[in-house]
Amino acid sequence: MKFLVFYLMFISFLFGGSFARDDGRDVVVDNLHNLVWQDDVFSATQKLSFKNGVAYCHTLALSDMREWRLPTPIELGSLVDTTRTPTIESAFKHSADGGYWTDGKSASGNELEWVDFTFGTYHKGDGYGKAMFVRCVRNK
Repeated sequence: MKFLVFYLMFISFLFGGSFARDDGRDVVVDNLHNLVWQDDVFSATQKLSFKNGVAYCHTLALSDMREWRLPTPIELGSLVDTTRTPTIESAFKHSADGGYWTDGKSASGNELEWVDFTFGTYHKGDGYGKAMFVRCVRNK
């Protein structure tokens, strides 16, 4: 797991600076990876279960954009910036210290994966009883 944490931070460092905030649409655009990230008040104030987080992203219509989803662990990890608190890329206006769901699940489905922006760390474990923040992403 320590290797993955290092890898996520390396990815973030390697690809830093490709983000641009669009205040009018409450999103951050990642031009390098052709992704659009939700960045509204909800993403920093509301915690949901994993199941409700998946459903929320699938039904999200933000600034007339649809087809949102939970990010992969690598996608969410690419937002980590350990020089800041919370440890998220500076283009994001709305973020909280705490865990954010990814779409990562173990093959058995017993373990879930999330990134905690308190310290910029990756976690995998029994998260089904937890509520965490949700930051949806979509392809550009």
